[in-house]
Amino acid sequence: MTDREKPFCYVYKKNGEQFFAPKDGYYPADATPLYTHPAQRTEQEPVAEIVNDALGCLTTRWNDEWIPNEGDKLYTTPPQRPWVDLTYEEICASGNGNRTRNDFARTVLAKFKERNQ
Repeated sequence: MTDREKPFCYVYKKNGEQFFAPKDGYYPADATPLYTHPAQRTEQEPVAEIVNDALGCLTTRWNDEWIPNEGDKLYTTPPQRPWVDLTYEEICASGNGNRTRNDFARTVLAKFKERNQ
């Protein structure tokens, strides 16, 4: 596992307050790891929902795993599909009938595009 794949710190709550702990420091077992480059998810999960507060006004209720800070940028993206590779045999078969390396490369690229639409 590379450093990019490891958490850089942990966040946890204690007595209603939020704390951060360094990756090599103490943190409780239920602490949430924070990553600089989190693993790509294939399913979308909500981070918040819009609800009515006690006064009947719309407000945002954040999930327990992530609470934004002032200045945080929020994005929504569709789930990413996993990349589907070609087998060695499929790549070799792509070479049949091609006269040049460019033709071969274009044929393989077209198969990749077809497989991963």
